[in-house]
Amino acid sequence: LALTTLGFASLRFDLSGLGDSAPRPDQPDLHQRVLSDVRDAMDFVARRRGTRTFILAGMCSGAINAHLVAVADARVSGVVMLDGYAYPTRRFYLRRYGPRLAKPGSALSFIGRQLASLMGARRRTKPSSDSDEILSQDFPPRERIAAELRQMMERNVSLLMVFTGSWYLYFNYREQIRDNFPAVPFGDRLTVEHFPDADHTYTLLQDRERLFESVLTWIQARF
Repeated sequence: LALTTLGFASLRFDLSGLGDSAPRPDQPDLHQRVLSDVRDAMDFVARRRGTRTFILAGMCSGAINAHLVAVADARVSGVVMLDGYAYPTRRFYLRRYGPRLAKPGSALSFIGRQLASLMGARRRTKPSSDSDEILSQDFPPRERIAAELRQMMERNVSLLMVFTGSWYLYFNYREQIRDNFPAVPFGDRLTVEHFPDADHTYTLLQDRERLFESVLTWIQARF
């Protein structure tokens, strides 16, 4: 509704086989199914509203799908990724483990746990909790994502990446994406927001309102 008030046509839909959408038997490959679904949706909006360029938005796996389509379809001029891909850096590890290692006894305890894990004393075949299992992601190789981001920058695609505290396994500081891809010429086309107190699905109203405000501000500034 807020986007419509600003003059933007918007469409929210489920990919085939998810939510209210029936399976799509003509596309067994997941990536091709995502491309076909999103392109069909963009074609629909283009026919109804005459739209020529699009901003894609998605959360978690939906963020990865938005990136996938943005690489393949030149009509995409903007992408909003909520808890999307991020790769650990030295600073990420320092922020995650540094405070604990600074406490007396913590360093030895941490080293002991790591050695025990390497020796097979604490083998783990799945994440430690249901929450970790739900949020567990297998991101594509960083080199591939870097190449795809360079392609998008050549087309002047604008990116908004928003991360919550639930994404602590992958992201914990605002500059991490630029550190992940130092060779990608983002310039002012990358905006990163970090809401460490928000959960993955923005359960609290105040967190949802903060997210909506950030997205609307970014869209108004960039488009």
